[in-house]
Amino acid sequence: MVKMRPMWEINAEIVSDVYGGYVDWDERFYNCPECDEPIYECDWSPAELKECICPICGFVEGEGEED
Repeated sequence: MVKMRPMWEINAEIVSDVYGGYVDWDERFYNCPECDEPIYECDWSPAELKECICPICGFVEGEGEED
């Protein structure tokens, strides 16, 4: 049986590993790498967090990066 990881956890790892951003695993929030707003797991649905890293400013992973 495969257990799906919450979208918040996937985004939090991206914020930490790719952008060097702050993640509070106990309180379950990360700071957006773009606008620095805290993104709490309890405030956003998995669908909202799948669309972007930050539902507040709309930051998407890799946005603005050149190949």
